[in-house]
Amino acid sequence: MRAVPQAALSLLPSILLLDAPEIMKFVFQMTPEEKKAERERQTALFDAAVTLASRERAGLLVLDEMCSAVSTGMVSLERVTEFLDHLPAGLEVVLTGRDPAPELERRADYITEMRKCKHPYDRGVAPRLGVEW
Repeated sequence: MRAVPQAALSLLPSILLLDAPEIMKFVFQMTPEEKKAERERQTALFDAAVTLASRERAGLLVLDEMCSAVSTGMVSLERVTEFLDHLPAGLEVVLTGRDPAPELERRADYITEMRKCKHPYDRGVAPRLGVEW
């Protein structure tokens, strides 16, 4: 079952959502084997998203939590910057997530920073469906 925002977005004919697991550990909680599998999954998901955006001549591609994926080593910075340096004509890209690499910041047209003051994560609460996920 998808969280409410994803379920609502999936009903719009012009929106295509790629599947991601509903529950996922934080990277620092993963074993080396889990990190390897997650790196492969996230890299494949990134590749699928950019291929689809190009093939479908999308106007907007939102790569949610991509900055975090790069900063945690789940998707290579080089792969993302190569894509950003050779965007298909007319494609706008939104990258979200914490700790954007300077290379991503240099390529950005806009940067908005949200700062956590307090979060259930601080008490060890895992991401919750419909809230963080």
